[in-house]
Amino acid sequence: MGIMKKTICKIIAFVVLFAVILTGMTKVFTAKFIDNNCQSYTAAQLYEQPDNSIEVVFNGSSQMVFGISSMKLYEDYGISAYGTGSPNQGILCSLGWLREIDKTQDIKVAVLDASQLFERIGEADYRQTLDTMKLSANKLDIVQQHIDETERLRAEEGRKTTVEEADPMLTYIFPIMKYHTRWEELTKDDFTFSTENSPMFMGTRMADYVSSFTGYDNLVVDENDLTEEDLTIVGYQRDSLIKYKEYCDENGIEMLLIKTPKSDWTATKDRKTQELADELGITYINYSNEEQCEKLGIDFHSDFKDSEHMNVRGMDKVADELGKYLHENYDLTDFRESGLHDEAYMSKYHTARDMAYQLTDGDVASYLSNMSEAYLSTGDYDILVGLTDDSILPYWTDEMQEALASCGFETDLRDLKGKAYAGSNIANSKVKEKVSGDSAEVKGKFADGIPYSFEATPLSEDAATPALILNGVRKKFTGRGVNIVFYESTTDRVLDLATVALDADGTLKLFRPFENRHQ
Repeated sequence: MGIMKKTICKIIAFVVLFAVILTGMTKVFTAKFIDNNCQSYTAAQLYEQPDNSIEVVFNGSSQMVFGISSMKLYEDYGISAYGTGSPNQGILCSLGWLREIDKTQDIKVAVLDASQLFERIGEADYRQTLDTMKLSANKLDIVQQHIDETERLRAEEGRKTTVEEADPMLTYIFPIMKYHTRWEELTKDDFTFSTENSPMFMGTRMADYVSSFTGYDNLVVDENDLTEEDLTIVGYQRDSLIKYKEYCDENGIEMLLIKTPKSDWTATKDRKTQELADELGITYINYSNEEQCEKLGIDFHSDFKDSEHMNVRGMDKVADELGKYLHENYDLTDFRESGLHDEAYMSKYHTARDMAYQLTDGDVASYLSNMSEAYLSTGDYDILVGLTDDSILPYWTDEMQEALASCGFETDLRDLKGKAYAGSNIANSKVKEKVSGDSAEVKGKFADGIPYSFEATPLSEDAATPALILNGVRKKFTGRGVNIVFYESTTDRVLDLATVALDADGTLKLFRPFENRHQ
């Protein structure tokens, strides 16, 4: 009997040890979605929220990540909302996240973005959404529905199907089976993942970069550029919307369908969405039409991060209008009275929001002045400036020159016709300025010790696009003019690669290439 007990104890110890090792390996090997949409942060922070502290949920694709500011709703209206958006999130997955958050929160209003009604989604989209969800009966049910639907669609289309095969259920239960081959691409983040440095605030992100439009006509695309398939509601998305509505009805949750401003949201999509909403008894608000964009005060030069998503300025405007609607039409708690978010959290939010507004400022003079006063003065930020196209100099104003001088640079750019200029100010104490008729270069180390070089050359037919060389890596600007590098030495990040260039309205504006920043 003693031997039997020892054997059982050894087996139990082995199983426990195996489980611990498997859990640890799964956490390391499972993909971390911590860039752009940051859904790994979104999910992890959701599970950290106190019970019954959220009454409004935003479900949907990346439109919900960047479309509405949860924190502005809280600060201006006392509404506690949380966004569970992820890239190309199917409505079936939105249902899964609604049910997941409803387990611990007193959800009164579920806000769903309508974009996905017209989108076909693949296995990678399901993985990015569901791999961040904790294992539960809810998750397994959503996965099984996805697998069943995929098999049905593939059977309907036959051998020539374009529907991607779903991953087996076991890979969702044990993600290590899906991701065990990632060992060559593992990074520090895979071993040290935490929400400490997350850029997400209650499931939404304040994008701090700009894509400029010239007006509403450039927001909504010409339907002649789209196929019939593009303008047709996808069957399985419609079915999932019905299930989403049924869950809301069964659990006393008000449902609201919305559309945030998006470049390919056309009149036909709007009409078909409205017809479906009317059929199902769902309230639908389209913020992506000309009337609503004017009402929101959308600025097509400053409020988008790209053609399909808002930046911090746009999402605040949508949140302000939606907040009014939620406040007036639903009985929601004012969570400001209980101080849901403490002073430290609000300070972190305000700091991030202020920086995002600075980095989306298209006005050259105010941008340089604000950067000098609020950031360079601390000594924790470095700035590089280069003149790479002197054709912009007739538009360079006294105000702009004064703002540049406030950043520590003495050279008047308007005196540099036919010349190149490069300047650097490291930690607001070490200033270098070089002028040349051929090329001017500044190089050295930022305050954190990271080496850099930036060469400014006059515009010519064979001249390459200006670039910052950071630690040996080339980061291109969006074009030529006055090129500006803004660097945060405490976090080793390029915060901004901005180019001052002539805009269509005949004034100088700041333009930025997102792909080279925050790296």
